[in-house]
Amino acid sequence: LRRCIFSLGVPKMNRILDNISNDDIVKESLRLLVDEHSLSLSTFIELFKPRLTSFDANERDKAIHCVATVLCNLPKDFLNAEQVKLLLEFFLDRLEDCSISSEIIINAINHLVCKVCLLPMDYELKIFNKLFGDLNIQSFSPKVREELYEILEFLLIFHLKGMRTVGVDCALCFIRAASGEHNARCLLIVFRVFCLIVKNLVLGPFLNELFDIIASYYPIEFNPPKSDKNTITRDVLVAGCEECFLAHSGFADLTYKLIIEKLLDDETEEIGKIEICLFLVKACVFYPVAPLRNHLDGLLGGLRAVALNPSSDAESVSIPVHSAIQAIALKFLDHSEDSLDGMEQICNCELFVLQAQLGLMNRALDLLEATAKVDKSAAQIILPQVLRWLLMICRGDSSNTSSNKVSVITDGLNSLPIWLNLLKKNKDGINCHKICDEFIDFLQNKFCFVDEVLKYSTKYVVAETFMQLIHLENYNLNKLCECLLMRTVADINSSGEQLRRYCSSFISGFAQCNWQKNNSRFFLKMEALGLNSENEQLITHVFRNNVDNVKICKDFLVHTLNIFLTMDHKNVEANCLQQIGLIIEESYSNGKLREYEKKSLEWNSVDIIRFKSRVCLSLLFAGRVQGLKYFEDLISAIVYNQENTNILVSELKNIFDFESSSNNPDKCRISLISDNRNIQLQFYELLIPILLMLQDISTFLTLEYTMLLPIFRDIFDKSGNDSYATGWATFNAIRCFELLARRWPVTTLMQYSNQVFTALIKATGSHKRVIRTAAADVRNIW
Repeated sequence: LRRCIFSLGVPKMNRILDNISNDDIVKESLRLLVDEHSLSLSTFIELFKPRLTSFDANERDKAIHCVATVLCNLPKDFLNAEQVKLLLEFFLDRLEDCSISSEIIINAINHLVCKVCLLPMDYELKIFNKLFGDLNIQSFSPKVREELYEILEFLLIFHLKGMRTVGVDCALCFIRAASGEHNARCLLIVFRVFCLIVKNLVLGPFLNELFDIIASYYPIEFNPPKSDKNTITRDVLVAGCEECFLAHSGFADLTYKLIIEKLLDDETEEIGKIEICLFLVKACVFYPVAPLRNHLDGLLGGLRAVALNPSSDAESVSIPVHSAIQAIALKFLDHSEDSLDGMEQICNCELFVLQAQLGLMNRALDLLEATAKVDKSAAQIILPQVLRWLLMICRGDSSNTSSNKVSVITDGLNSLPIWLNLLKKNKDGINCHKICDEFIDFLQNKFCFVDEVLKYSTKYVVAETFMQLIHLENYNLNKLCECLLMRTVADINSSGEQLRRYCSSFISGFAQCNWQKNNSRFFLKMEALGLNSENEQLITHVFRNNVDNVKICKDFLVHTLNIFLTMDHKNVEANCLQQIGLIIEESYSNGKLREYEKKSLEWNSVDIIRFKSRVCLSLLFAGRVQGLKYFEDLISAIVYNQENTNILVSELKNIFDFESSSNNPDKCRISLISDNRNIQLQFYELLIPILLMLQDISTFLTLEYTMLLPIFRDIFDKSGNDSYATGWATFNAIRCFELLARRWPVTTLMQYSNQVFTALIKATGSHKRVIRTAAADVRNIW
């Protein structure tokens, strides 16, 4: 080759090149171009000119292959902008030569565009038209299609201004290029390109057509070959596909229709429907409430179909279904103008009444319970209806056949304690007196088809619940409690653990409701026995346990002072009164301190930031977990106060400074928070709000960001330990990686990409699905 270049003419040059293999030509050319710098690029191209313009198609193909291979192996900074422009024009023109393999040409164009990164100004339209306007993308091999999609992704990221001149043709050409794509690696890039087009370009009339491309893949049906360990996982594809649906608010109606269709489709597998429920949670958060209102009936019908599927053997409803219906309810609650009608539809219990006869009562109640826990307004709608429904079931009125009547009644009685407990927590706005009358009327009738243990367990639960709600103001309730009180002597020693537990709870509740009666009996007994050290401990113990209840302490103190006046035990009385005073004083002081802290933390000034920081550090140095709460409050307050960025940075540096003389354990006798792994886990969780807040800071804090990356990698290294088995540290680290990727410039991220990808790949192997899904999503973003 050297002889060809320096001493021979063109004819002889070609004859010698014919006797040299392509690999040898590429190897020697790279050595002369890069290592020795004895060959210029123009001379190198001139060397192949006769073969590039030959009439023999094979000669042209071999020459193009050699030139392209050499260019793809040149260093990234070897070419200048003018050379890149000329080479791009050369290779784009060669695409029209049908006798030359397009794969090596596209490989060279991909290298010049995506690797060299010196694209000429206003050159985007020409590249796009040549590659995506004139070529049939699906006719190429998967590797070539992948390179073409990479070129389009690069143009949309780094040359968006030029791509906007393409207009709606970009969406049209993309639809034609991506339709029918089934290769996993190509699909992953297609999903990313889809998001870029939808978010940044004018779509014109092609919004529905674009959605249909992605909808055809949902839910993702992909099982990677076990032999290929580096292949794209299904979780990565699912995350990319779902991100496409959430890329544009105009997809809301189409997405909800698709979700309803898949939830009601018998051909969709159960695991796929659970996955769709998880996606519905994301859709409710992203989309506005108006499309949700339009499709509410269909969505609720789909969720009920999944939860109450008769072919399923599950005893309860899966958590994703709970999350989906709770997300829908919360969306309506966030918009007060739609909350009333929407919540009434969500909380409609009539559709569940027939489920008892089908053996699905437990799942129906489970779904209603999840809905009732969303908000007090939901509980106010659901609780009265469910309790009346349960009463009907417990009476045996819901079943017309005797074959399953016993099981239905038993299931209804076993479900009562759960709903009565919910009633205690959400009693405001509910007519508890009316419900109490209905239950008392039910308990006075004879129980059919149930054993004694379940019968009296139910009575104890009902009596104890309504004693707390209406305080024995009901005559029938008072009468019922007195009758049950006679049985407690025997039932408290019953062999049944459930009956003993409910009986004990009833006795405690009855004692609290009859405080005055028990109070008088206690002091009568004390007066008869005399005051001693044991009675003194009893008195102080009562004050200590009820120090927040002013009425109880006041009544008890009056009785105590009356006893002291009738006895002559000066030392015991003095000691007892002193203990009572200290207990009350401590409660008063703590109350005032909490009130002072509350008032202090309401100050709207820079001092509050410094105050919280000092309190936080003091508590953390003392090993108090409350310091973490102060830290959360500090971050939350500053997130919404963008005027004090400098103060924030200063105080955060003080909190995370472990090298100063006051914080270094080698210089002072304190222990680092990192020594306590449980507290360290909570610190990892606090990195999320820090990064969320830093997103709004206009200045790039590259050095500070760089200092955080080892922390995230360290989390992944520790996530395999038993003490980190919960996976929360890994999950929060993944979220941090996501925030960093969205905030940092690409040039800064590149040097850490290999380490981050290694950590994310490790996370995709987690046994926890939520971690795998999150890691796949973030890996897609990176």
